[in-house]
Amino acid sequence: SQGVGDEQIGWNFYYRVGDTLFVTGYNQQETTSYHQNEDGDLEELNTFLFDKPLEVFGQVDNNTFLATHLPRSGEHIANTMYASDNDGFSVISKDNRDPEYRTTPYPEGASGKPHWQSILAPYLGFSLEDINNVRKQEFFINPYYEGYDPNFIARTGIGINNKLRTPEQKNFNNAYWGNGSTPNANNGPTLLSAITFPQYRIFVGDTTMQWLINNVGQINTTQHDGKGMFVLFDGSVVFYDQEEAELAFSDPFKLRGR
Repeated sequence: SQGVGDEQIGWNFYYRVGDTLFVTGYNQQETTSYHQNEDGDLEELNTFLFDKPLEVFGQVDNNTFLATHLPRSGEHIANTMYASDNDGFSVISKDNRDPEYRTTPYPEGASGKPHWQSILAPYLGFSLEDINNVRKQEFFINPYYEGYDPNFIARTGIGINNKLRTPEQKNFNNAYWGNGSTPNANNGPTLLSAITFPQYRIFVGDTTMQWLINNVGQINTTQHDGKGMFVLFDGSVVFYDQEEAELAFSDPFKLRGR
């Protein structure tokens, strides 16, 4: 190809909403969003995967993108509505900051601190509640975790990855651990577009009991015939054995070709 721009491989649809460009692949059945950063370079924001290719596009305002599949038969079909409201960042495992420093939504006067379960709850049909109430919901309890005890509601057998920048930044936490009075450069969320190897990297999955995965010792691969169940950052669900799960947590690049 010649000229200025980035060559696209395959048949794509393009739709702009505000300052964001959405590129939808017909064969790949995925939509990738881009914007121009402060340096003038094209920067990828996020990728969404769908069951069928999207062909009809629209917008409500400069912040809302609408798209749907177009049935070739001309018949009416039921559609699933997807929504994304992440501002381009990962959900954090916990926000331990005091209320005056906290930016994570949390009910006023509630006990505890916001964790990933309470942050995701409103998007899963639950109310924004005290974390101790959210954790009691069956949705957040691993049904295969035999050690579950309702007296220890933090031990649900399912946890979120707290190390999203391994192996390069293995000390970076997907959380705010301090009270917020002293900023810590190794704490906080990560841009979804900056998360490498999302097709291998663990988002949430089976744990030995904890609500987060902070090291390989907290990964559980015993519940599914010698494997663990994990949701990856590309939206897929996989079964990993112990070696695969440890690599998916600590160095997902090494899973390429397996």
